Amino acid sequence: MAGEKRVQTLIDKLAAAREEILQTIEGLGEEALTWQPGGNGRWSIKETLAHLSSAEGSHRQVAQAIAAGQTVDVPDFDLDAWNAAQVAERRQRSIDEILQEMAAERQCTLSALQDLEGEALDRQGLHPALGETTVLKVFRIIPIHERWHLKDIKQLLEEQGEQRGQ
Repeated sequence: MAGEKRVQTLIDKLAAAREEILQTIEGLGEEALTWQPGGNGRWSIKETLAHLSSAEGSHRQVAQAIAAGQTVDVPDFDLDAWNAAQVAERRQRSIDEILQEMAAERQCTLSALQDLEGEALDRQGLHPALGETTVLKVFRIIPIHERWHLKDIKQLLEEQGEQRGQ
């Protein structure tokens, strides 16, 4: 029962984080979605969404491997290089394709959570970027990560408004 409650709490947090992102970007045009602040290497809103989609799949795969008792060992893992490559791979996709990928990744995450046995949530293993952790903690990263990047999205929208004199 405790495992089911923890999973339901996580599912609720996943839904709330995603809903807030979707509400924030609702109605934005291509110009707003692809706008980038000059010269500092920050992602556009569209690239941020692509990153979130990729990251969710990666986190889920690590959590599933740990739950299965497998070792996820990536020597000399470079998180920044990994993220840059994943975003570059998705750069030419349309916003609709990215949103579809996000929805598909979320459905896979929800299915994976529902398939977990109670004790699997507490199984420990190695996350390539975070070190020793549990399955539940890896899954909890997903909504925290989305909320973190939601701040970036809101900051980009604010900067766009300031640039336009709004």
